[in-house]
This record gives sequence, structure tokens and C-alpha cells, in this order.
Amino acid sequence: MNTLLQNRELGGAVKRQLRTKVKSDFRLLKAWKGASNDVNVLAWSPDGTRFAAGATAQCDEGNMEYNRGNNLVIGDLTCNRLEEVPGHYIIRPPGRVASQRATSDNRLFMSVTAMQWFDDTLFTASYDNTVKLWIFSGNRITNYKTLPHESKVLVMARSNFQENLLATGAQSFRLWNIMESRDAPLMIESRRDLTPTCLAWGSTHETKHLLLAGMSERDDGLPHTCPAPNGFLTGWHVGEASITPTPFQPNSQNIFDIKWHPTLPRFATASTVGQSQVSRGTRSVVRVFEPLKWKSQTIEFECPALDINDITFCPMNSYYVTASCTNGVTYVWDYRKRDKVLLELPHGEPLNQLDELLEREQDDVGVRMALWGDEINQFYTGASDGIVKQWNILLSQEDALTKDIFGIEEEIMCGAFSNDKSNLLIGDAGGGIHILSTSTSSPHEGRDPNEDERKMQFRHAAQPPCDDHASDSESGLVAARKLLNSGKLKRHPIFGVGQGPHYDGPFAGWARPGNPDQPHLASLKPDVKMRQLDGPAPKDRIGLDEESRQLVEAHIQLARIRNQRRNEYKRKRTVDVIDLCSDDEDNQGPERRAQSQHIYIGDFIDIANLQCEVIDLTGDTDTDSEENPTTARVRSPCSESPKMGSLLEKLEAGLEEDFWWPDSGQVDPNFPQEA
Repeated sequence: MNTLLQNRELGGAVKRQLRTKVKSDFRLLKAWKGASNDVNVLAWSPDGTRFAAGATAQCDEGNMEYNRGNNLVIGDLTCNRLEEVPGHYIIRPPGRVASQRATSDNRLFMSVTAMQWFDDTLFTASYDNTVKLWIFSGNRITNYKTLPHESKVLVMARSNFQENLLATGAQSFRLWNIMESRDAPLMIESRRDLTPTCLAWGSTHETKHLLLAGMSERDDGLPHTCPAPNGFLTGWHVGEASITPTPFQPNSQNIFDIKWHPTLPRFATASTVGQSQVSRGTRSVVRVFEPLKWKSQTIEFECPALDINDITFCPMNSYYVTASCTNGVTYVWDYRKRDKVLLELPHGEPLNQLDELLEREQDDVGVRMALWGDEINQFYTGASDGIVKQWNILLSQEDALTKDIFGIEEEIMCGAFSNDKSNLLIGDAGGGIHILSTSTSSPHEGRDPNEDERKMQFRHAAQPPCDDHASDSESGLVAARKLLNSGKLKRHPIFGVGQGPHYDGPFAGWARPGNPDQPHLASLKPDVKMRQLDGPAPKDRIGLDEESRQLVEAHIQLARIRNQRRNEYKRKRTVDVIDLCSDDEDNQGPERRAQSQHIYIGDFIDIANLQCEVIDLTGDTDTDSEENPTTARVRSPCSESPKMGSLLEKLEAGLEEDFWWPDSGQVDPNFPQEA
């Protein structure tokens, strides 16, 4: 570097060499982890200051309990901030068990499948059946337009030249007029039930009106059962007044990927093989088309891999084409030597355990990132081994690997360069985002940032107002809230929910003498009224026999326990306590928690009044304690008699485990119980 700088000062023509040298030295600048699942799509804003990351989400019926937010996040390098954008979700469907309703977000976040940035507008597509358009005003992110679809949006492509045109693929392909939010179907010749796999607009002025689409017979596009499954390749010429289908041949194979050359009017497809090639042992093919000259392929490269993730044209030299595959290898071909593979660029073994009954390329994600830098010797790939490698395709097979520029303990799922190629954004299978940078004009002054400097400030989105899971037909929360608000029921601070001033039935006819058809018109029988929980203390109720008095006292005691409010009757002691159920636990400092000598289970009612049991799990002596630490149970006055204790035990057996207090003499808290 110093030599190049000195030569530049002396007037040497080293600008290109200097730029190449500077932009090949990537270092980790920022890192964050917390996306909903695999980060599978990325996009940079045109000015390179913002980026967006979309992730998959556990939204299928069997995994809804693992669904979480952060399926779409947007970062800003100028203020070192990352923000959750919770736009792609649906209302969680009914039928959940009570535990899921209590702990789960009412929103079911959906996978983000595609994104693209144009000026200050970000386009995102999702399994929530929508494409959303986001605009940025200062630090605010606003969804200003939503384009609804009939099913999950799988692919999306905005025109590179006509800012008002957007193509999407769900159950079918559609062309949208963004300004008017109006769409028109894109007709295809195939009548088979196929799944869209890719969309691509022409990248040059000569091809700007051409839109290409690929489809597959299977959702994943993998030929597991049929050696030559049927997909479809098609195209349209999108004019100002009409849309004309433009067929290409061959077109009846599963299409994995479509890419346009960045500067020439040609495109390439990655697909399964035709019937004639199966007999030769070919597993997949890369075909190159020149649509302005021919409607059929001009060159075909046979690929040894079963499935192809991504194909690229070398921007610096039109002779080279690459295909990155699920077997962990990227293949390079040269137009001038089309009969054989020029280079094989392999990655290591995958980090995750694979199914031993399947081939690696059937179970592994393989190479998911394939990007070109500024020079032909800067080709970058990232794969399931967690490594980003830099290659020089002009060298021999043995020398093609330049270096490993980055490594993590997660599979690399995607990557994207900023427009000036100075920042490389990487997404991994663990919900992580990593930014590699070549810039040295940062506050770090050329040194590697430390762990604290790599962190990004994350801002969660505001929570929507709670609707008590109104969409869940099986939930009783809505009905309970209505009864409380209407006054038919009321909540007693000690005894819980009971009859309110506007209660209108049903009534217990056996407890009220008089007309059996209208029992609510009569008062309670004296003996029944005397046994109600609310009222004078049981010992002061004249006419109540001893057995009934003990039963009422037991019911009152249990009602107090069951309906106590959290944190209302905290035990007042000078010892340090960790309350495992306390809402205030997070407010205790680490030193306070570390010095705690006793651990208690549950929120406690005032011991002076109720004498509820306390469990000491440590057995340490507390010199400040007013109680003997070896005491396992302190009984309340109303439970000292054998008969009273028996009543309490019967009632406790019928209670739900709202507060389970095991006997410390029977449970070892430090070891799991054997089955």
C-alpha cells in the first residue's frame, strides 16, 4: 500500500491498483443478532447509508409457537441504529391452547421473500399476501402503499427503468401500476399447476421492456422424485399499450434462477436437464440466451450439481459464467472452453448436521452468496460452512482461493454489496446480520472495532393495542371482559370474581325459597347466606356450627391465596431475597442478586396475617431472620387443628396449580427428579 501511495505521488498511473487494494481488505464493522429466523434477503439504499434485511418466520401450523418478530429490520449506518418494522404479519388464527394465548403475540409474523430499493422507497414482499412500499422521512419509516395478492407472494421484481412498473409472482404472475395500485395478469402458455421461482427485468436500454419468469413443478424446485421434472420458462414484452408473451426454447424444465448480464443484452438460466440429457448423466444446466437475436439458447453448460442456487455473469469479462450450487461448490465456465468446467471453487463441510439418508446437495443449502467486487480477481462466495471466501478466477484450480475474509458459526444465507462496493452485508441462518467494510476513514482510524463498537442500537417497534385476542373464538377473555364491564360480575379484592349489581342469572333455586321459576326474586336461605365468604368473620356469625365455621374459614383462606395480587403483600424483611415470580426482579442490581442468601418461591401474603408457608432452598443460616431457617412449613392459625388441616388438604387438591408450593423435605431443588 505504501508503495502504491508513493508511486501515485510521483505521478504513476496506480489509481486502479490503489482502489483494488483498498477495497479488498474487508473487516467486520457491525454485527447484530435477533431476526425472526434465517436472514434470506438483503438490500442497500442507493446512497449506501441504509440497509434492509428480511427473514423467514415460523408461520406454518405446526410451528406457530416459535413465531416471533423482527422478520423485517432496517438499519442506518449514519446513526448506528437498527429498527424493527413489523409490517408483514397476519392475526394469529384461532384454536390455540390457553398457554399459547397467554404467552404469544396476537400477531403471526410472516416470512419476507423479496425486497428491492429504489430511490427512497423500499419494496418488500411477504407470505402475508402483500407487497408493501416503505418511504423514509428523517428517522421515520412509513408504509405508504400496500398491494394485496390472492396468496403468498413468492417473487418480485421492479423495473430497472420504468419506476411505475412492478412484477410479482404468487399463484400467478401480475404486473402492477404502482402509482394507481392497479394490476393486470401476465398470461402464460403453460396450463400446469406451477410455482413461481424467479422474475427478472432487462438490465440494459435494449432489453428494458423484457420481463422474464421461471417456474417450478415443486415448491422447492428440487428434483427429488423425477429425473426431469417439468417447469416453465417464459417472458413478456411490456410495451406502453400492450403486453406481448415472448416464448423461449427450451422452456419445459424447472427454473432455479435467471440473471441478466449487467451490460450486454443476454441472460442466463439455471434449470434441470431435458430428457435427452438425463441419459448422459447430466444433472443440471446453465443456458445463455441472446433474446434480441434468437428465441433459443446460444450456449449451454452442463453442471455436475443437482441443484443451483445462483448464477452470475462476470461484469469485467463477458466470457465467464458461474453457478453456485447446493453441494457447496461454485462452478466457473469460459465461453471459449464450453465443453468443460474451468474451475471448481469448493467450500468446507456444512456446520449443521445433515440427513445421512440424503446426498449433501439434497439436504444442504450449499453456496448461497455469489458476488463480484470491482475487479475480476474479486469474486466472493459464502456457504453453509460459515465462511466468506475471495477467489481469483484467472488463476489455476490450486491457486484460485485468495483468502478467507470472514467466518462465523452459522450458515451464510445471503449477501449484498453497497453500490460503491465498500460495504458487504451478510445474513446468516441464526438470525444474524454482519457488515464488513473496507473503509478506514471511520472513528476507529484504521483499527478493528472492538465488540462494543460493533454493536448497533436496536429499537423495537411500538406494541399495538391489546385486543384481548378478539379473533380467537375459543377464548373466554372477551366474554369475561364484557361481563365485568356490564356489572353482571364484579371483582372482589380478596375473593375474586363473583355476582355483580346487574347480575341477571342463572340463579341457584335450591338456595332461594319461593317461586322456583323466579328464584332471583327471593333472598338467600339463612343457612346459605351465613356460609357466604364475604361478610363478618366466621367466628362472629351467630348460628354457625363449628364444622361449618371451619369450612368457611378454609374457603376464605384459600380465596385469599388464589386471588392475591402480585407484589401487593411482599414479605417485609431485611434479608436480601430473590423472588423467582416477582415482576421487580429485573430492577435488582447484580450485586444485590449475588449477595442474596435465600431463595423463595412465589409471591407471599403478609406473614403476620396469613402465616403462609415459606420454603428455604439453601439451608443457610440467616442471622437476621426472625424464623428458624430449617423450618419447612409455618402453618396458619386456622389450620392447626387436624380437622381444619384435612379440610384444607381436600380443597388444595381441587385447585389448579396457580401457586405450587412443594414440601422442601420432599423436593431437591438442585437436581431433576427421575421419571
